[in-house]
Amino acid sequence: MKNSAELILKISDKKAKNIISALEKENVSNKRFSSKIFIKNGKLIIRINADDIVALRSTVNSYLRYLQAIENIENEL
Repeated sequence: MKNSAELILKISDKKAKNIISALEKENVSNKRFSSKIFIKNGKLIIRINADDIVALRSTVNSYLRYLQAIENIENEL
């Protein structure tokens, strides 16, 4: 895969674990992209690799929307 991006969030371990749990089903791979979500050194890292820039952009945008939705839900609780 030629294109890659990393989304790095500095958040508490508890919140990072909750996000990983919420995004577990979205952490998939197909023939155009792969993604991996993990915690390292107190940071939540979402690593995305894609064959083309369109797949990379759409995957990054999807994860950003998921993270925004999670934040909105947390703010409502």
